[in-house]
Amino acid sequence: MFENRASMTGGHFRFLCFLFFSSSIFGALSQTAPPPSTSCPLNFTVLDKFSYLGNQVKDSVNVTFRCTSLEQVLHFVLAEYVASSEYFLVPDATATACWNDFNQRVASFGISGNFQTLCNLTTSSIARSSAGCSNMSSVRELEAIVPQSQLSQLRQQCQNASTRSFSLCSACTAAVSQTAIRYLTDTPSGSINSCQDVMALYASATAPNSSLSDVVECLFNIADFSASNDDNHFKYIFGGLGAAVALIFIIGMATFFQLRQRRLKAALNKKEVEVSKEKMAKSNSNLRWFTIAEIKSATNNFSRHNIAGTGGYGNVYRGTLEDGTEIAVKRFKNISAAGEDEFFHELEVISSVRHRNLVALQGCCVDKTDNVGYQRIIVYDYMPNGSLHDHLFVKKTKMDWPRRKNIALGIVRGLSYLHQEVQPAIIHRDIKASNILLDANWNARVADFGLAKFTPEGATHVTTRVAGTQGYVAPEYVLYGQLNEKSDVYSFGILLLELFTGKPILKTVPNAGEGSVLITDWVWGLVKQGKVLDALDPEMGCLGPSEVMERFLLIALLCAHPQVPCRPTLDSVIKIMENDQPMPPLPDRPLAYTVDIADIEQAIGGPEILSSGSGFQSFSSRGSSMRGSVSAREGVS
Repeated sequence: MFENRASMTGGHFRFLCFLFFSSSIFGALSQTAPPPSTSCPLNFTVLDKFSYLGNQVKDSVNVTFRCTSLEQVLHFVLAEYVASSEYFLVPDATATACWNDFNQRVASFGISGNFQTLCNLTTSSIARSSAGCSNMSSVRELEAIVPQSQLSQLRQQCQNASTRSFSLCSACTAAVSQTAIRYLTDTPSGSINSCQDVMALYASATAPNSSLSDVVECLFNIADFSASNDDNHFKYIFGGLGAAVALIFIIGMATFFQLRQRRLKAALNKKEVEVSKEKMAKSNSNLRWFTIAEIKSATNNFSRHNIAGTGGYGNVYRGTLEDGTEIAVKRFKNISAAGEDEFFHELEVISSVRHRNLVALQGCCVDKTDNVGYQRIIVYDYMPNGSLHDHLFVKKTKMDWPRRKNIALGIVRGLSYLHQEVQPAIIHRDIKASNILLDANWNARVADFGLAKFTPEGATHVTTRVAGTQGYVAPEYVLYGQLNEKSDVYSFGILLLELFTGKPILKTVPNAGEGSVLITDWVWGLVKQGKVLDALDPEMGCLGPSEVMERFLLIALLCAHPQVPCRPTLDSVIKIMENDQPMPPLPDRPLAYTVDIADIEQAIGGPEILSSGSGFQSFSSRGSSMRGSVSAREGVS
């Protein structure tokens, strides 16, 4: 019995030892392999520096603007994360926490709603498992794909990039785009990062610490409106108060002297200004000077039945001179000094150029009548077929492919003459369908030089007040007020899309109520589907070869690209159109959003215009799938 008890006691002892050692082993394992952390590694406190999130985004009803703005600042946070961790996206286990933290931080600015739901993003959009750019998730993987020499050149191009320098920012953007197109491949994954974004994050993260913010703001078009610290904040307040007091004093003194002298000099100044302007205009000996009597006789005393067009400057009348010559009479409103300046500016521009694809100047008239006052009139050749806008959107004239192709070539030749053959070069600034006139043979003539700008010799761009027509104005011109020849190229691209598709800038989306989409995004969607020729105007009669029509549509998209370095020069456009130069790869465009007409009009016209930080992807136009959809519709080129 004792022996049995002893054996039982020994068995219990061995069992207890087994439990003890097992618990020790499992405890040690649990200590050496803790569960992965689910807390977000991103530092969202950096968003506090972007005060416009609380001032502009929360008050906007434009979904496109809200999504673009929030995505841009999220990329700013990711750039700092890449610099510290060398990963482009967060661990999968932390994605949910990061979205929650981001939405909470955004909500603290007064911006309601869920960013994921609003912008059709998933939880995994910022997770490493969704990496869609060449399946990369880290800097090490990127550096294994892209040659070190290319990365070194990229870092050198971007180390000083800033939105304060148009040339440095453009050079950095071009380097990022070219590297992404050449070495990386986008694959659908639902990630918030495209290959363009990955390269932009790399360029930002590898920049010097003092330059990281500047590079991110350049590549993702982010504006920083905050002070760097509290001391600067108070310095700005006291400095602003001092400046305000000084400004009030200066304005008060200026107003006092102005009121004192106004009555004495008003009549004399007005007379001197008018006389000097008349002398300046009459000094051009190449102009024919019409009398007001000749103009009245030609237009039947400015009869409203002779009005051929209207604009902010005044009216255009159709007239006939005594010798039977038909003319177009542009009569400026005599209401302000600004109108006077616009008249003489247009007269100066149009009298300095002459080309078969520009409206020809006949002469002008500077006169004064008792009833109306000073008259400012420019006389042009009359264009019997009116404007391109009327044929596309009012009369809806059926124009075949050869006619539209000829119109496109005429426009680009006229603009190329202004950019390349005139010294100093002239930027039109208002290229649109209503400013393209058609002569008796349907040849295009570029008209209305009221907003044209001379470019100083050797200058890469001109910083000036934004002017132009909504929808046709280039994004960089709206954002920074920086104008160059490629601003005209963007407007020309939009115009070409209207010409070939027969659709206005905003195209109604079928089965979407009042929803509309920008024509560039609509055509780009068809390109991505391999159905580019489906964008052609269905009312077009005689068509041309599929490859020719396809090339012209792709040229239009390339010209209307939101990034300046991606747009070709106009002389290159002519060579591509005439098949003297191959069509270059078509870079990717920002993601399109379908929104209400009111939203787009608000975005186009207001201060909320931002360009997306989405990336580029090389798109070859040589795919046979594009031509297949309308291969049976070929005609004469």
